[in-house]
Amino acid sequence: MERRVIMLIKIIYDLISVNNNNQRHLRSIKSLTLAIFFIVAANSFAQTISKIEINGNKIFPESDYLSWINIFSTQKYFQGIEDSAKARVASKLNERGYYNFSFNNIVIEKIDSVKSLLRIDIDEGTPTLINKI
Repeated sequence: MERRVIMLIKIIYDLISVNNNNQRHLRSIKSLTLAIFFIVAANSFAQTISKIEINGNKIFPESDYLSWINIFSTQKYFQGIEDSAKARVASKLNERGYYNFSFNNIVIEKIDSVKSLLRIDIDEGTPTLINKI
């Protein structure tokens, strides 16, 4: 995203220096520059995951889940963080023979203007057993 913004700013700079006689064009470029600034500023102050909460786990301890999801309490929120956590937990449960699990809920809850809580509610289900080979 940052690379795209830098490229846009360079393009705008080139347009301003080439079209400095056209005042109407300059106003639209200034508006576009201002819009880009607000987009960058909004992304610069992204929420930080300050706490991770695991609910419903009975078989595996919370520490296992925290190591599996590999998301730390200082990590910035990004689009799809919930799906990443879900995929990582699913993979680890499958490796351990738990195929009948379900995610009841995975949400990001805003704590304040900069901190968020990642809450994962899971039902581990029962392990899959092999009856006959």
